[in-house]
Amino acid sequence: MHNLLPPEARAAVIRDYCLRVAATAFFGLGAVATAGMLLLLPAYGYLSARGEISAVEPPSALTEKIKSEEAALLLAQEMLVLLPQEGSELLPSEVIARVRAAAASAGVDVLSVMQRSSGDISVRGLARTREALIAFGKSLKDDPALASISVPVELLAKNHNISFDLRGKLPSDL
Repeated sequence: MHNLLPPEARAAVIRDYCLRVAATAFFGLGAVATAGMLLLLPAYGYLSARGEISAVEPPSALTEKIKSEEAALLLAQEMLVLLPQEGSELLPSEVIARVRAAAASAGVDVLSVMQRSSGDISVRGLARTREALIAFGKSLKDDPALASISVPVELLAKNHNISFDLRGKLPSDL
């Protein structure tokens, strides 16, 4: 087929055709959306009159809901830690109880206790004073299962609010 239009005119015809197709698609989509909204309007009026459409929750209620879901997630994570793991005869719950008992006697806040299947253990927390951290380390040394956890010397440089991450390995013979 031969086209007798010069290249400039042919480009103008193609551009106008594409513009018409785009405009038709845009206005067709707008017409469908408008018709959909008009058809849903009576249903919205009926449901709002019956009171079945709930109002949007205020931000404070949404914040409370998020906090409660975060608390449930933290509880679920703690429960997963309590499941027995391979490589150690001690249950993770026993390890957590021993670490928390040592922390309570020393006045240290334990934020997390992680036990890997290889027997490696990590204890993270916050000690208010250097003396509390030393007492916590001594309590851990007194427990045969946690004796490998030691307090690094560099943590003792600060006097107050010491964030710590202590690591060790659980003995396999317990």
